[in-house]
Amino acid sequence: MQNVPEPKAVLEDLSRLVPVIYEALESSLYYTREYFAERSQNVDPYLAPGLVRYNVKLYLRATGQSAEDYFDLGTMANNGLLLTYGRYRIRILKSDDGDLPAPGPSKTKQAFYHQLPLIFSSGKEDHDPINLVAVWDVTSDYRLREISLVCPKAGNTSRSSVEKHWVWPLAPAGLLTSAPITDDSEGGVPEDLPIEYLMDTKTAGEKADG
Repeated sequence: MQNVPEPKAVLEDLSRLVPVIYEALESSLYYTREYFAERSQNVDPYLAPGLVRYNVKLYLRATGQSAEDYFDLGTMANNGLLLTYGRYRIRILKSDDGDLPAPGPSKTKQAFYHQLPLIFSSGKEDHDPINLVAVWDVTSDYRLREISLVCPKAGNTSRSSVEKHWVWPLAPAGLLTSAPITDDSEGGVPEDLPIEYLMDTKTAGEKADG
């Protein structure tokens, strides 16, 4: 990608979408906690991410059909989450110890990190995409710690291979919470953000079950 977009411009473009992603994750995390609580079990770190992905997909599928600004929810294996919103393609991934996870051996995912264009089902190549990752991080009991928007630069199978153009912590309303963090920046992302539930727990449970 020749011209990396500034995060402020990206956040302006995604101002309607960021709250939807927040709501989807908060709702799904609530459902996941309730799933284990009803069974008097601790949150299983292997099962929980799959439950979150599945219920985020249900939430986004329902919301995307009625949102003022329509987004497309792609079909991916293992309930993977990929949104197409205008020129933006956004993957929603769980953090790897608070950081952007490596793409692994998948050539498609590596191409996504390298900002390479993809061929869509129409046979046409998207020559002007912006690939982003919404990285969600949680506590051990699956309460949301933060969501960061990342513009990836490179990556393959190892954590050390991952490079980022920039990282920006998000707030529920899509506000800019601080200066962007780049590979050359010092300091860290705040551990907690002031988050208010945008849905009451009853509604969240109904949404997740539906």
